[in-house]
This record gives sequence, structure tokens and C-alpha cells, in this order.
Amino acid sequence: MKNALLLLLLPSSLCFGQGSATSTAAYRVTTATAGADLGAKIKTVCAALPPAGGTIDAILMTGAQAINSEDIFAGCAAKPLTLLLGVTTITCAGEAGVRPPMACIVPRSNQRIIGSGQGATIIAAASGTPDWIRLIETFPDAANIEIAGLQLDGNKAHVTGAKVQNHGIIVEQAHGIDIHDCWIHDTNGDGITLEGGGASSTTNFSISHVLFQNIGRAAVGIISAAYGTIDNNWCVTDVGFDCFHQEPDSVAQLGHDIEIAGNTGSCTGRGTAAHLVAIGGAGGSDYESIPNSSSWNIHDNMSNGCSGFAANTSIYTTWSRNIANNPPQGNPFSFVGVSHSIFADNILAGGAAVNTTYGHASGFVWDCIDPHRLYGGPANYCYNTITGNEARWAPGVGMAFDGAGGSTITRNTVYDLQNNASVQYGYGMAFNNCYGCIIDDNQIVDDQSPHQMVDGLVISGSTDVTLKTNVISGWTKNMILEGPGNTWAFLQQPGLAVPFAELMPAFPANTGSVATISDSSVGSDGAIAAGGCGPRCFTVNVRSDGAHWLVAGGPAFTAQSTPAVAFGSSYQVANATRVVVTVSYATSSDRVTAYSDSSSTPTTEITAVAAGAATGVASFEFEVLPGNYFRLVAAGSPVLTRVVEYQ
Repeated sequence: MKNALLLLLLPSSLCFGQGSATSTAAYRVTTATAGADLGAKIKTVCAALPPAGGTIDAILMTGAQAINSEDIFAGCAAKPLTLLLGVTTITCAGEAGVRPPMACIVPRSNQRIIGSGQGATIIAAASGTPDWIRLIETFPDAANIEIAGLQLDGNKAHVTGAKVQNHGIIVEQAHGIDIHDCWIHDTNGDGITLEGGGASSTTNFSISHVLFQNIGRAAVGIISAAYGTIDNNWCVTDVGFDCFHQEPDSVAQLGHDIEIAGNTGSCTGRGTAAHLVAIGGAGGSDYESIPNSSSWNIHDNMSNGCSGFAANTSIYTTWSRNIANNPPQGNPFSFVGVSHSIFADNILAGGAAVNTTYGHASGFVWDCIDPHRLYGGPANYCYNTITGNEARWAPGVGMAFDGAGGSTITRNTVYDLQNNASVQYGYGMAFNNCYGCIIDDNQIVDDQSPHQMVDGLVISGSTDVTLKTNVISGWTKNMILEGPGNTWAFLQQPGLAVPFAELMPAFPANTGSVATISDSSVGSDGAIAAGGCGPRCFTVNVRSDGAHWLVAGGPAFTAQSTPAVAFGSSYQVANATRVVVTVSYATSSDRVTAYSDSSSTPTTEITAVAAGAATGVASFEFEVLPGNYFRLVAAGSPVLTRVVEYQ
């Protein structure tokens, strides 16, 4: 639907593609056309269009023009049409009345408004415009609309008072609307509002290559919308309101299946309180069981000086490759009551100031503490996948997980924290009530000299946790397991070069633990017994070379056996068991894979060893939970030399 593009250098030194109008002789508006102003002349030509519609060419109406009445398309509401506008500044007076519609231009289905470029065709609100007057408002439930190549000026300096409903464009549950290559600025309300509710939301929309500047509220306010894209726009704001902001007014107003991608925000002054993207329910008890926000894909956006990204009460959403650069306050990635979602490869760069309201702040926050849960699910669970994210120079806590139960947290990096006297904590990663979490292969590093922050990894009140192969170094205390209250599904946290007891079986219930590892805990390589957990205390080991890694932990084995095991057969264990396997191989294609789960024919791959050379011997080990099965599967022609079980 987009027209040819024309490049124009804007005052902000930004270049955007431009919708451009081309003059035609059909149904032309001229100074001789009947009507007191441009709006009246367009009405005259509009009425003359045949039922099949056509093009209204107003390109020759240049210079200062006016539309002093609302809804200039009212006389040709059922006609497909294209309105072409030239190099002109059109003052839109508007009239107070009952909404909708209340706008100078109200496109219906199959109608297009095409200007000559963001710097050429200007539609501006008249001074003193009353509230609820919009420059453009789509007719309710219209379909197939295009708006391009315009500059919309809300004239905020001369429209006094709150006037928060004076939007640049309001889309009234349209279906198939394309807004592109526009410049919208100085509105008291939103730049663009996507409206709807009940059985009808705005659907199949596209907003792209739009510059939003000095907007009174949201650049794009999403009240109720679905199946659309907001991409490659620029939001420049000094107003403390989010750029791309979901704001449902009731449980009937939803936002789902929306992509927000490739947008850039630049915030200054009061605008530093604004998020680039903020989605979710409006809050309150009505929104805890019926999420207003689902199935969004938010990726490759850049927030410069804004407060980053936030979601509240949202589900089935993907956040990936977003960057928060120099956020002015804490929690630039804040996700409260967000579940069944993916967070991948997002970056906090340049740190964030301390949030003085709370006295502490974090780079990333995931909070599913009751009542922040959805669909009446279990308290403190959110089942998210959190991988490949990076927090650099965050305040307080690099990444905080409060009730993030059922989540997998892997391959994330926390690198240094701010040294700020007003920060209350100073944790790399902090987990509270993280039931059933898998914490694996993360890097938590403080390489400042001297080390500035206190604790690398803190876990408290968390049950059925899997903790393994994380790199934690350079902190005053690298790891704190606070209890009682923690229990472990699996603990495999090896040291850098410790050759013993690196793999531990499942821990039984009620193994609350307290263990603190610090620089002064031991003078040489050795073990520290954790106290306060009764007869099932586990042991942690510390290296004295400055790395201070948590390694083996768990109750001692009491039995060893060498069962007869064959490839392809399944074997059940009664107790938590470590299985050590030795194989020999004759070809480089030989491979052995171990599977284990509760099925009598397990299919969950645990580990594998491949030959990698023509001949040789290899060993590997894995754990089997109480009552579970395991089996070994061969590829090629390896020979099973020995199997040892420890229980």
C-alpha cells in the first residue's frame, strides 16, 4: 500500500522515507472549487465522486489552508477514495461534540490520505482547540485505510489545559490500517491511539517510519489491538509517558499478537521516566485472572536515556535483542506477573541510577510473587525462559528473580555493579521463592579492583532448584544459599579444576541449607560444612586461588555396585544414583547417549560422549532421580567396558 519514498532532512537530522502525492487531473480541488475553505472544497469534490470513488487531488492548494468543520468525508462515506495533499499548512479547528468522530478528517473503509512529505504537508491543530478533538480519526470498524507523508502538529503550546484526548490520530477499531512516513509532534494526547473494546479491536495494523516528538502522552497508545506491527519508528520525548504503551481500560480491551521491532527512543528531561515499551494490564484484581496482554514479539529496539522496557500481567510474550542504554533509573527491564514468556539476548548497557523511591534497583527484574500471577495458577510460578541476557554496571542487583518459579535461567551475564553508597544490596543474581528454577551456565563476574559489590549469587526460600555450571567470580562472597527453606533437585556446581565429587544426585525434601562462601572462609583448598540443615547437610568446596568456586555438595554415597548393563535396555533405580560409564570405541563415528526420566523407556537426553578419534576410551557420568529409569544407546560400534552405580 505504501507509495514511492522521498527523503527529507528533518530538523532532528533524521532521515525517513516519505509518502508522496502525485498530481492528477481527476477530481481536482482548486481555488475555483466551491467552498469557503479547503475543508469545504474537499467536501464539494467528495460529493461529486461516482459511487466507485476516485482520487481527490488537492495538491495545487498550497500555502496556508484551513478545515473549519469536522469530517470532510461525510458526504462520500461509502466511496473508495484517495486524498492527495500538496505543500501546505492546514489549520484544523474541529468542533466539540459527542465522540466519535470528532476530527477534521475521518477516513472510512478503502480511503487513503497521502501527503507530499513530512516537511511539506502539515495538518495542525488550531490554537485553543477543545479537548477530544483529533486531527485524524478513523470511522469505527472501517477497513483498508492508509495515512502517509504527513506532518501532524498538535500545537500543544497554544492548546492549553490537560486536553489529554487531543490525539494526532485515533484509530477506532479499524481493520487493516497502514500509517507510515509521518512526523507527529506536540500533541497533548497520544501521537496515535489504537482504540477498541468488546468484540472489536483494531486489527491488522502497521505503524512504521514515524517520528514522534514532544508527545503529551504515548507515542502509540494501545487500548485494544491485535495482529499488527509497530516497527522502525523514532520516539523523542521529554514527557514522562511511555513511547509505546499498552493501556487497556477494562478486561474487554486486549492486546495480543503484536510485533514491536526496530524502534529507537531518545529521552531527555522529564522524559527519562518514560519506557520505550511498556505493555500489560491496567492493574487491579480484575486483571490477575484475565491477562490483557499476550503473544507479543518485542525485539531489536534501542532505548537511549529512557527507562527501558516493562511488562505487567502478560503471557506468551517474547522479548529479544532489546537494548537499554544509560537508563536514568533502576529496573530498566521490569517484568511483573509475566509468565510463559521468553527473554533472550537483551542488554542493559551503561548502568542505571538508583531508584531513590525504593532505595535499591536492579538491571532486570522478574516478579511472579502472589498476587502477580495469571489464570489462577500457583503462586510464585511464571514458567519463563530467560537466556543470553546481559546486565552491565547495574545498580543494586544485576538480575532479581522474585517468585520466578518454574523458570529456566541460563547463559545470562552479570558484569560488575555500581559502587553506590545508597544501594542497599549489591548482588549479581538474587533468587527468592524461585520454586523449581533451573539456574545453569550463567556468568556473574566482578573484575573491579578492588571488588565493589558483596554477593555474586544469592538464593533464599527456593525449593526444588537445579543449580549447575555457573561461573561466579570476583565478589566479596561468591555465593550465599540462605535458609532454611532451600531444597535442591540437582546441584552440579563444579570448581574450575577440582577433580572430585562434581556431580551430585537429587536432594530429598526438607534439606534447608545455610552456606556462605567468602574470601576468608578457608586458607587453602578445602571444604566448608553448611550448618542449620540437620543430618542431610551438604558440603561446599572452595579454591584458594582467588576464583572461589562453589563445587560439590550433597549427602555422601553409602553404596557402590557394578550392575550388568546392556545398550538399549532400561534400568530403574530405587534411590538417587550417580552412574559412571566407561566405553571403548573403534571408529570416529562411535557415540554413546544416556537417557533418563520417569518413563520405563526414557527419552530425555542427559549426556553423551562421542569418539572424536579412531580408537580410545572415554568415561562420563550422570544422575538418576529416585524411582526413575535410565538407558544407554549406542551409535556405531562402541563397547561398554564398565558401569558403576553410587547410591
